Amino acid sequence: MQKALSASALAVALLVSTSVAERTEPLVIEGEERWREGNDRLCLAFDWCDRTQASEGRWRGWSTVVTTRTLPKDGAWHTFRFATEVPAFDHAAIWARPILAMDGTFDATQGAVALRNLRVLVPKTAERAVSWAQGLQPFPGIGVLRLKWIEPRHMQHQIRRWDHSHQAELAAAWLNGSGMLVWENIFGTWNPWNAGDRAALRRMAPVLRHFAPLFTDGDWLPCHPTLLDGVRCSCWESDGRRLWTLVNESGTTLEAPVLEVADRGERFFDLWNGRPLEPERANGRCRLRVPLERFGAVAALRSDRVSTDFRKLLEGQQAEAARVAGDENDPHGTAWSVVEPRQPPTAPAAHGRRASARPADLTGMLPVEAGTHTFAVRHMRRECGCYPDPGTPTEKWHDSLRGYPHDETMTHQVAVTLAPYRIGPQPVTNAQFEAFLQATSYRPQCPDRFLKHWGGPTCPTDLRDGPVVYVDLNDARAYAAWAGKRLPTEWEWQRAAELHGDAFRRGEVWEWTESERDDGHTRFVMLRGGSWYQARGSVWYFPGGEQPVGTHAKFLLLYPGLDRCSTIGFRCVVSAAWPGQQFGVEWRGERSERRQTPSRLGAPLKRVPHRVCRRCRCRSRESARL
Repeated sequence: MQKALSASALAVALLVSTSVAERTEPLVIEGEERWREGNDRLCLAFDWCDRTQASEGRWRGWSTVVTTRTLPKDGAWHTFRFATEVPAFDHAAIWARPILAMDGTFDATQGAVALRNLRVLVPKTAERAVSWAQGLQPFPGIGVLRLKWIEPRHMQHQIRRWDHSHQAELAAAWLNGSGMLVWENIFGTWNPWNAGDRAALRRMAPVLRHFAPLFTDGDWLPCHPTLLDGVRCSCWESDGRRLWTLVNESGTTLEAPVLEVADRGERFFDLWNGRPLEPERANGRCRLRVPLERFGAVAALRSDRVSTDFRKLLEGQQAEAARVAGDENDPHGTAWSVVEPRQPPTAPAAHGRRASARPADLTGMLPVEAGTHTFAVRHMRRECGCYPDPGTPTEKWHDSLRGYPHDETMTHQVAVTLAPYRIGPQPVTNAQFEAFLQATSYRPQCPDRFLKHWGGPTCPTDLRDGPVVYVDLNDARAYAAWAGKRLPTEWEWQRAAELHGDAFRRGEVWEWTESERDDGHTRFVMLRGGSWYQARGSVWYFPGGEQPVGTHAKFLLLYPGLDRCSTIGFRCVVSAAWPGQQFGVEWRGERSERRQTPSRLGAPLKRVPHRVCRRCRCRSRESARL
């Protein structure tokens, strides 16, 4: 496919392997050249750029001139072909960027050359088959994806994951014949596609799949002319098939003729609505009228290309066009409130014999008196966001839930009334947890990575006094219930740490707290304390090292085999107020919870009463069904 370019140099990001640093990459560059004046040597070289900053990364050196050719000095256009290999370089750290130009280090003579119809040919491999088109700024008239223009087989996925409308991404993908990355659960924050965007994608996807050879190997003409202002169009053509994708930016539904194309005797179809078209034919041209709301598509096929699969495509598009897109009550967009934590289960599920909770051993436990306190918590937002503080207006919830900017500092101010309690001065040890296993034969329903660091059914002697790890939230709850205790809330943990100072041993492992939240899509817990391990080298890593008392970290609960890790343990508390109290935090009986509809994070949310179980005070999922 021809690329119409005219320039004195070419700088293209070449997608390379990230595996073997010594491996070389074959490369072919073809095009047309015309000498203009002076220097007649065309050179190919490679710049090395910092991979951590993509193709715009800092320059890290160059390959020197790899190969050259002499230009005919007749001022006419000539075809050329460079076939070479990219010199070996550190693929893990560097991007290779080919430079096609006159090079002063090779020949200092001044000169000028024109280039056009350039083709960059590289082998198709898994490493270069796909990339993100993440957060691209809108172009006037949508614009053309550079990498896909240079290499049509390269699939770029449009993605602006925090947006509430994806119309701009859909338009860019539709006109570039590229893909969409649908990302709704963004590191634990539910930001669903709205009904209209989902309906548009359901009609685009079958066309993109059916005509995949056109989008990857056909002749592509972007910015195809249309008959109406505000309508953008791209055209693909190959082997008796033509396809036009349309985007209407006028803001109104259009019914007038939108395209005029050459009449080649083909049959025309409105692919967006799945119906045949009858063009207005005159003077070797066809005028095409299609009802055009936001998106549209037209196909022209020879009669022998109208296959059974194509007829099935039309039937599917007809059915999709008749489908109601949805409304503001779309259940796909709902999520439960995460302002308050869930009440814990009374008895964590497990295998093994049940042992009655023994009297709590209060030896060495640190006392904390009742009181009302306002706790300040500061932490990096990270891309998972956090929960809104109690009392936050629903229209402001998105300020906490969103995960951008990821490096922003979030601040919580939470007023809590605590009943008196006692708390362990340090996390539960391996020896203490082994005693629990011996007494109960406890075995989790999912044993993946349970006590992995033991290396067997018993605890090694050298680990006995260290904090138990490779236990998930339910494992910790089961131990606490057996010990006549429970897990601390976030605020009990923080109050005790502030009150007792060095007597409150922390920072060796992160600690589970009784702070589980569930928005109906993702569960998470707030961890406290920090850990001995600190991953370095990237801002995206989970925080490590001992953490300030007034900070926490959101930990997504995926499945026990991943929740259990070498850096999370727990400690226990005992309520000192009255028998049977489950929490040191005051809970106020029946309450209404707010359910979020985050098809637009921050949109007004509906207040929906939930039943509360009389037996264990937990929220009833059954009553929360839409």
